[in-house]
Amino acid sequence: AIGGPNYRIALSLHGLEVRSTFGMRNMERRLWSWMLRRADHVIACSDGLRDEVTREYSLPHGRVTTIHNGIDPAHIERTRDSAPPRVPLPRPYLCNVGTFEPKKAHDVLLRAFSAFVSENSEVDLVLIGRDGETSSMTRALIKELGLTERVHILENLPHAQTLDLMAGAQAFVLASRIESFAICLLEAGALSLPVVATDICGVGELIDDHETGRLVPTEDPAELARVMLEVAQDPAQRQRLGAALRRHVGQQFSWSLAARRYLELAAGQKAT
Repeated sequence: AIGGPNYRIALSLHGLEVRSTFGMRNMERRLWSWMLRRADHVIACSDGLRDEVTREYSLPHGRVTTIHNGIDPAHIERTRDSAPPRVPLPRPYLCNVGTFEPKKAHDVLLRAFSAFVSENSEVDLVLIGRDGETSSMTRALIKELGLTERVHILENLPHAQTLDLMAGAQAFVLASRIESFAICLLEAGALSLPVVATDICGVGELIDDHETGRLVPTEDPAELARVMLEVAQDPAQRQRLGAALRRHVGQQFSWSLAARRYLELAAGQKAT
């Protein structure tokens, strides 16, 4: 192994770093191939990413191990409690958190929300995230769709304020085109927030449709709008899904459990 006799090397994959090499045929690609085969351990943050890397690099079955990212619900609550008083919004709201970039599919979410408001005049949408390459396009689409009074963009907020705004939402909506394992959904779970999310890499490993959240296809604004409406109009469903997701996150996605799996792997045991 590349670590030599005195130490070992583990590669922990979280998506962008390795996906950026998919399809390449250059020195960087060859270096990645060599590292993936020679490292003592290769760990992916989701089964979906594990399978993508295994296929792309034609790795032996079992070469990549999944250890999901984790969260500390108590830390989330402490961080949220440190936020300054929340500025009241005019109406109840759904929220989305994500950098303004193409993979987060704010365009799909806004088109879904445009259909949503034609049926529900009482709930707004809050978009929270770092400014990015689609920030201006997102604002332009909001204006084009006539949603200026119904969609609130809050950029570059401190984490505490983001969590506090999430906690005040009716539900969390993720319309992403691609993820590896969406940490924001763990945060939503820690806050007992019901989730509507696209069924993409990693998401189905956390969200069981109708049990711990709702799943919809990607690039389908009509179906996303339909499920958003169903959840917004059903307080009992929101309470049930939020409570179930909080239990699931606490039991299966803690940092202590992730740490134990890393230690088992380092000790030569199978990460379970």
